[in-house]
Amino acid sequence: MYKNDSKGFTYSASDLVVYMRSPFDTWMTRFSLERPDLSAEIEQDKDEMMGLLAQKGNAHELAFLESLKEQYGVDNVACITADREIAAGQTLEAMKAGVQVIFQGFLQRENFAGYTDFLVRCEGQSGLGDYHYEVWDTKLSKSTRPYFLLQLCCYSWMLERIQGRLPENTVVVLGDNSKDSYRVAAYYSYFQNLKKYFLEDQKYFKADFIHRPDPMLCDPNSSWRSYAQQLLTESDSLALVANIRKTQVKQLQKMGVNSLTELAQTKLDFVKGIAPETFYKLKAQASIQLASRGKEKPLYQVLKDDNGKGLS
Repeated sequence: MYKNDSKGFTYSASDLVVYMRSPFDTWMTRFSLERPDLSAEIEQDKDEMMGLLAQKGNAHELAFLESLKEQYGVDNVACITADREIAAGQTLEAMKAGVQVIFQGFLQRENFAGYTDFLVRCEGQSGLGDYHYEVWDTKLSKSTRPYFLLQLCCYSWMLERIQGRLPENTVVVLGDNSKDSYRVAAYYSYFQNLKKYFLEDQKYFKADFIHRPDPMLCDPNSSWRSYAQQLLTESDSLALVANIRKTQVKQLQKMGVNSLTELAQTKLDFVKGIAPETFYKLKAQASIQLASRGKEKPLYQVLKDDNGKGLS
């Protein structure tokens, strides 16, 4: 997200992905833009591995671009290289010209904007004529992940404004150059609902710590993860208990158990929604960690759902 000339904010498809994975990270990003004076005091993490992955991702994208030029011819592939003030017009011109592939096409709709990896021409009536475009995205992954499709639905929604129709399909080009095609309609309702909640949170955003989301769900790959750990430690959060899950935290909080110390010292023998054996293990783990304080530093952990999968 970034501040635009109208003193509002412009969002990207990636902002929706961050919001889906961690409202805390979204809040911190907005806070850093609203209050740079305060956010400057919060040190952010730097991840060299993410930088290397980005470089590999760019190489994969460019290699696929070259393969498309070989397939369709250089003259039938438009590369948009201008900044966003000019790129939108160049993208529209290329679409009206009907070129087969548009690389780095710039799309915008309402308060969302962004560059797509590829817009690929396909048959089917639209406001452009007897053809339209669908969104293709390159990823290093060996398989398609749900958040890939969220991004592609967002780009497809932005594309609809230009060509007058929502593309039926979208394609993920994986790290081995295989292509996974998906129907946009199958994921579109989820995208629309998430976008609705995201925009509501942005509309009523308040740059004060009272309204900051719970840091226990911070994305472990976030640049704010050390700050989230600091907040969890200061509040003695239940999220510090090793192997505890999100639903278990919620069930404990319903019973008035709101911290690691309270869990270690609770007289409760049963908590609804948590198996007795599991509750005993969590309480014992909290007791061990409480007793060991001062001997070791707590480690940031990813809270897990009921399937044991990380919430990221």
